[in-house]
Amino acid sequence: MIYFFYNIHLKDKKEIKTDQQTTNTIDTDEVENNLITNLEYDININENNNYNLTSEYSEIVYLDGFEVVQMQKVKAVFTDKKSEPIIIKSDTAIYNNKSYNTTFEGNIKVIHINNIIYGNTLILDFEKNNIKISGNVKYDGPNGVLFTDNIMIDLITKKIDIFMDKSDKKVIINSKN
Repeated sequence: MIYFFYNIHLKDKKEIKTDQQTTNTIDTDEVENNLITNLEYDININENNNYNLTSEYSEIVYLDGFEVVQMQKVKAVFTDKKSEPIIIKSDTAIYNNKSYNTTFEGNIKVIHINNIIYGNTLILDFEKNNIKISGNVKYDGPNGVLFTDNIMIDLITKKIDIFMDKSDKKVIINSKN
């Protein structure tokens, strides 16, 4: 009985840690995979950049010794002190707790100032400092609508590359008048 009392009432709960803080506490001793509601990660990438990632439902799994978070109903905000934030929304995401890289899938919506980008998949890669949006990509901005296979955004320079998977296909641009 002492063992059960200790485990239930006195044993410290393990806290998920990212670069600086995490808002959820879980007990990783009870089950191998953990289900969490309203999970939030707030990561300071460096002194100028912050990455906030939230989900309504999440499951933490351990693959090859690394913690991976499978998320549903996801919202991410990438802020840079030099420019306006980039907001990403999706149905699901897979977040790597070691590298902070995140793969978003399903009903991707990226909002930056007056620009909205829709797509099937978005990969946020902090090692390469870029965002790649692919699969039925639609860009809707103040000057027009653009349809393409891929959009690549450099997180440091904010340079944007727009390209098709096959060289014989063309990007479609419809200007607004």
